[in-house]
Formats: sequence, structure tokens, C-alpha cells
Amino acid sequence: MEAKNKKKICKRTLILLLIISLLFLEGCWGKKEVEQLAFVMAIGVDQGEKPGDLILTYQVAQPKKGGQGGSEITNWTVSIETAHAPVSDEQLYQVFDRHPFLGTTKVLIIGEDLAKSGISPIIDPFQRFYQFRRTMYMLVAKGKARDILNTKLRSDTLPALSLLGRIENKGVSTFPVTRIGHYLTLISREGQVPVIPLVDRLQPGEGGIEYQGSKEGEAEELRISGVGVIDGGKLTSYLTDQETKGYMWLENQISIRYISTEEMNGVSVAVKVTSSKAKYSVTQDEKGLHFNYKINAKATIDEIKGTQPAMPIEDWAGFTKDVEKMIAQAIEKECYSVISKEKEVSSDFLGIGRHIEQNKPSIWKEVRSNWKNTLQELPVEVNAEVTILNSGVERNNPNQSVSSSETK
Repeated sequence: MEAKNKKKICKRTLILLLIISLLFLEGCWGKKEVEQLAFVMAIGVDQGEKPGDLILTYQVAQPKKGGQGGSEITNWTVSIETAHAPVSDEQLYQVFDRHPFLGTTKVLIIGEDLAKSGISPIIDPFQRFYQFRRTMYMLVAKGKARDILNTKLRSDTLPALSLLGRIENKGVSTFPVTRIGHYLTLISREGQVPVIPLVDRLQPGEGGIEYQGSKEGEAEELRISGVGVIDGGKLTSYLTDQETKGYMWLENQISIRYISTEEMNGVSVAVKVTSSKAKYSVTQDEKGLHFNYKINAKATIDEIKGTQPAMPIEDWAGFTKDVEKMIAQAIEKECYSVISKEKEVSSDFLGIGRHIEQNKPSIWKEVRSNWKNTLQELPVEVNAEVTILNSGVERNNPNQSVSSSETK
């Protein structure tokens, strides 16, 4: 009986403690209803007119009232000049009739001039304020970030949503992706500096892309191409499209790529790379330190172009091997172009120093104090191997003919 009474007392005490603890839990005292929020999708940051000032451009995607499932979007884009980024929140209240919610920000665009003068000072609020997420994507604008977000696209899509779509849903590996969390990790490391993709306004005819704009000479499309190298917190150099692709091979950021061979015996081939894996190794001998990349890629033949006679089946295996070698050479060419740029600008954006630190810490201790000079002299070798998986349902193109005896 006494044991039962003790159990009852314990249960009552526990319930009482739980009730009391509820009084100390934080509730949703500062909550806002969805109808009261303005969802910020992208923020652009440029240098202000006054020294030390910033121009922040906020792009808000707000579903229209009565829209079908949020398909109709109101575009609110406004720029504010301020000395401190967080203070702009106060100024936004003078423009918006809703509370700006920064937790939905997906893209951060930094103007070119500001990037060259220094990114680090403007990054602080994006890592400090709890609403911002480290998964935000970073871009550097060729020109002003404000102009990028104010571009009137032919599709009538918000620039923020258009850029987000091509970053997250890209089917072909044409540019790398940099999240703010990864950027913050790299700037705190030795032996590696970050890169950020570049975005610009594409005029009709630029980059081999033609389109009909509503106003002659006005850019109505955006393009993400190339990257900027950030060293010491500043934009110091650029990678061309070829160098950017070389960077992506070596950084394991290739998923799908299309590559064509040069003409061989009257035939050229276009292949689709379907997978790629890069590995590295660090060795040291009596001649010094050596760094090696090994790339293994798989591809399919998507097109054979040429006027030579049709290929009999007994020649197909040799032809495939030749294609594999030529695609491997094309990959190596892109890789060596970015390695040359790394040495030229003395910025280790490939993270070779970081790889050495991880795999050969004793060697890294020897070279870290003079790493930039060591990097320029370091032998770096790339070896690519390509395997053709299939060529579709035909070996030859429709312009070629082959006798029935040759196909057997």
C-alpha cells in the first residue's frame, strides 16, 4: 500500500513539473501570418554612391491574390542604399505593406566592383542573422547586381526564380555551384581559395545565342558562364569557359557533358559524358614533389558525322577506341588549361595545397609557408580514361551505305 502511494506521489510530482516547465517554454509570440509576409527570393549587393555604403536590391516573389496555386507572382524589386545591411530592413517597411521574410532567400548576387574591393565585409550579416541559410547560392554579377535583378526576361519569370531554376535543375554541367556555407568554409582554410560563378545580361548574338528581344539592343536573357576566383576575400581573376570546365573535371562536378572530337579520317563524333570521377595522388621522390590527377569517364556516342564509306562491324571496336582516346585528350586539354591558370595567378582554387595537407601533412608543413611559389613550380599531371558504353541503335549515319555482307 505504501509503495502504491509513493508511485502516485511521483506521478503527480512529474505532472506538476511538466506543467510548470511549459510556462518557461518560448511560444510563437513573434509569429506572423503568411498573408503578412513578403518572401525575399534574392538579394543583390553593390557598392553605394557614398564611400562605405552598400546598395541592397531585394527581389520578392509574392503570390497574387486568387492565383491558382501560387502560379501568378507579383514582382517586388527595390534597391536601398545603406551603411549597414541589417538597417535596410527598417527601410523596407517604408516600401512594403508586408513583413520582409529573409528565410526564403535562395540567391545572393554580388556586384563586380564590390567583389573586387572585398566581399568579406558584406558577408557578415549573411552568416550572423538566423533567418539566412548557409545553403544560399552565390553569384558574382558582371556589372551590377541590381541590373541583373531588374532584367525584364522574355519569359516574364523573376530573375531570382530563373537563376534558381538553372542552378538547381541544370541538366548539363556548364558551371560549378557555390553555396555561402561552402564559401565560408573555404575562406577559413589554408591551401584553397573559393570560386563563384559569374552571371551577366546576355545581348542577342552573344556567345552564339540568337534571340528576338522586344527592344532592339536590350538584354532580355541572363547567362551563368565562367567563374571568378576569390583570393584574400577579393575577386582577383576570372576563368574562361574552357578553364571553368577543366576546374569542374578536377573537382568532380561533372555529371553530364557533351564533347565533340576533331575530324579523323573524314569523321567527327559527338559524345555525351554520363559520369566522371577524378582522383588525385601526391608523391615525392629525389626530384621533388609531384601531383597527379586520374579521371575516369563514361560516355555514349550521340552523333557520327562524315562522308566516308560506311564502317563494317569488324572495324567498329578500333574506331570506338580511337574515339575514347580523342575524348580523353579533349578532357585533358581542358584540365591543363585550368592548371596553367592556377599557376599563372598563384591562387590555389583547385585546392592542391588542401589535398597535400590531408594526405601528406608532413610535406605540407614543409611547403605551406612558401606555398604560392611552390605551386608555380609543382609538376601536375592529368591522365584521363574514357569508356564508350554504347552508340545507340546504329553504327553509321544515314548518309553512309554498307553492303549486307559487310554488316554480317
